[in-house]
Amino acid sequence: MKTTSLLIKFNQPCICPACQNLGKVNSTSQNDLRSNKLIGTETRHFLRALSCLLTDRCFSMTSVNSSSSRTIVCRLTTQSLQVEDVDSELNRVSLVTSLMVFASAFFAVIANGLVVVAVWKTTSLRFPSVILLCCLAVTDFLTGLVNQPSFVVFNIARIQGNYNLYCNASSVWSLVNAFLSNLSFLVITCASVDRYLALHLHLRYLEVVSTRRVYLLITICCVFCCVVLLLQLLGKEGAAFAVEATAQGTSLLINIVSYRETFRIIGQHERKIKSEEKISCRIHGKTLKHFKRSKKLSHTMVYVGALFLLCYAPYSAVLIAMAVPLSNSNMISKQLRVASNVTAMLILLNASANPVFYCYRLAEIRKAVFKLLRRLDSKFCSHLSINHC
Repeated sequence: MKTTSLLIKFNQPCICPACQNLGKVNSTSQNDLRSNKLIGTETRHFLRALSCLLTDRCFSMTSVNSSSSRTIVCRLTTQSLQVEDVDSELNRVSLVTSLMVFASAFFAVIANGLVVVAVWKTTSLRFPSVILLCCLAVTDFLTGLVNQPSFVVFNIARIQGNYNLYCNASSVWSLVNAFLSNLSFLVITCASVDRYLALHLHLRYLEVVSTRRVYLLITICCVFCCVVLLLQLLGKEGAAFAVEATAQGTSLLINIVSYRETFRIIGQHERKIKSEEKISCRIHGKTLKHFKRSKKLSHTMVYVGALFLLCYAPYSAVLIAMAVPLSNSNMISKQLRVASNVTAMLILLNASANPVFYCYRLAEIRKAVFKLLRRLDSKFCSHLSINHC
């Protein structure tokens, strides 16, 4: 029995109304497209990606009579989905992961929001290291607000067979996840360099690493992530992958070198402190307190970076395995799709684990969050008492 194959490619003409109104792509010839100087290739890619999110049809269809399985490829992210692979096992796994992510989304938004507001309200916490941690909390907040709901939506849409909604939600998930993961990794790299400079420069640290320069560095990281995202929207996936891979490899190398030098300096300071135990604590009390805080912050950032890599490494390994030609076999493809769903859940759960880790490791952030909660509780109780009267 012949079946209809749904094969969608990114470089095929789009049949959605928005793309037809842009240039009448389906009704014009190739010579007319070459002579059209008003809209370039990159602009058409970008407008096609934009129209994909604004219209109901996020994938184009060409009917081919064959006995092959039905395949759906989203135009915006070029993600493929074999309809016959959506079996009961994948549906069960998707349902369980969606429930866990849905439950953690509320906690990620509330907990990271509390950390960000607490740091913003406490002026004594506005020094470079905590500002970088606050930036990580912002990325985790956006993960809980945008990325986790889109993950749940595209899983449920895939289970129900709503492929328009599946393509829209998976496009949001892929693009936002790429932006936030790149930004998080860059900020973690900046934090590793910050910890090295804090111990290497010592008393000159606040002169060299100012809050203004940290804000400027975070802005540069955001602009870089936006450029990578724009390359993906313009259809230059190869260039985006090359830039992203180079940045991540360089960041990983900087992290390794920075933390190796940081802990080497920590070891030197600890041996020096032990050899000077007879010196009065009043003379070196402030220096010792600064060293202990820097040491704890360094350990905290190492744990945060290790947790980040631990959550992202399995998903990256699954993506690499899916790119291998052997993964095209039916059974391996099903197993990799299940693994992809589970490892993607680990990435999203990382956003809920980070604020708990911040409050557990850093007493300053923990006290600021508790102070904010007490203030909110008193305002809520006073509001209730006024309404009751």
